[in-house]
Amino acid sequence: MKLSRAAREFIAHKRSRGALYRREAYTLKAFCKALPGRDITAVTTADVKKFVFENQFRCKHSRYGHLRVFWRFAVGRRYISSPPLLAVEPKNLTDFGPYIYPREELKRLFAEAGTITRWNDPLIGTTFRTILILLYGAGLRINEALSLKGCDVDLADSLLTIRDTKFFKSRLVPISPCLTEVLRAYVAERARRHYPMTPDGYFFATARSSRLQDQVVQGRFQTLRTRLGIRRTDGAFHQPRLHDLRHTFARHRLLAGYRDKEDLQSLLVGLSTYLGHSDLKHTQRYLTLAPELLSEASRRFERYALKEVPHVR
Repeated sequence: MKLSRAAREFIAHKRSRGALYRREAYTLKAFCKALPGRDITAVTTADVKKFVFENQFRCKHSRYGHLRVFWRFAVGRRYISSPPLLAVEPKNLTDFGPYIYPREELKRLFAEAGTITRWNDPLIGTTFRTILILLYGAGLRINEALSLKGCDVDLADSLLTIRDTKFFKSRLVPISPCLTEVLRAYVAERARRHYPMTPDGYFFATARSSRLQDQVVQGRFQTLRTRLGIRRTDGAFHQPRLHDLRHTFARHRLLAGYRDKEDLQSLLVGLSTYLGHSDLKHTQRYLTLAPELLSEASRRFERYALKEVPHVR
């Protein structure tokens, strides 16, 4: 069997199980392009090593990981008897730990976003500010926010309909009264600027009523973050990202629930559903990344211990 055919089968297999598999598919297609017409049984460890190390990939560890999963699939389908894996895997030099924005930085981001201007789009500042507030206030992914249409935003019931998300599922997302007012103000501003909202039109649109591209929003956010001097000081490889607004929402919600003495396990299940996670383990990782929760747990235990100690004989 040709390598390219096996790769297509693997990509189709992963997507049939609900994964978008875009970045991984790009890696596999690039690997097949580097070995045109090669039979899968003729691929060697040297081929894999050359592809991983001689190409200018910043994340060699993750690229190799994509190939490793593919070879596991190929062995399982008996296309090959043993995978051409490297004796020593590339080191993971990249820290993808999320950045949690302090509330003071969030306020600065939201305020400054509204000042962005563009001569052919008088709404760009208001649009950008509203997008940032929505990403934090509802914990949405950027593509989920930009794919919203007028009919998906029910301001009367404070409810968003997120359609065909990361795992091809749709979900309902209740939003707070404050966030509802922000979205209502955006709709009113669009009407005032003669860009009225329509049920079939994109909620966040350009002056030509087309969908905003996530690369444009990502780029503007990085420019804004740099201008405000918001950056990491913990030595991590990545600087704060737009997607970290979603992580910040999750962290703040967990901490608020714990302080209000909500049942943590029930809170995790509800938050997992709200965020559209496919597995609870993706939500549980926020516990290990939350030193504030540890501090709050210590304070709670201290109060409990001080209450109980006087009764000890």
